[in-house]
Amino acid sequence: MPEKSTPFPVQATKPKVTAEKPDFTSPSTGKLLSAISKADTSTAIYAGKAFEIATGLVAVFEIGLTLSVKSFMGLIFTRIRPAHEEDEKRLQKAYNESGFPFWMQIALREMEAEVEVERRKRELDTKRNSR
Repeated sequence: MPEKSTPFPVQATKPKVTAEKPDFTSPSTGKLLSAISKADTSTAIYAGKAFEIATGLVAVFEIGLTLSVKSFMGLIFTRIRPAHEEDEKRLQKAYNESGFPFWMQIALREMEAEVEVERRKRELDTKRNSR
């Protein structure tokens, strides 16, 4: 009968466990201070350039992420209608009669209505563009 071959070699003995120290050891404070004292203007320039590059990459990533989220949520390039006199009068009346909490409720309702109008406009635009 032929022997079955296994894809992995079978180890007959247990692996040897040793208490050896790792090859890498942390440098002492004296070595770090010595390395810092040997730094010259060219290494400072390299460090500055590395910092600028890292900061630039973070800024580009942040801007891209912000625009992506705005675009995904449909908030980019939205138009805010200018306040009309009657809107201002209605909000002023709400504030004068019932104070700030009621004014906030009225303002929130009007903002929600505006969002709904904009959402319907976008839906119509996407339906027209898909044809």
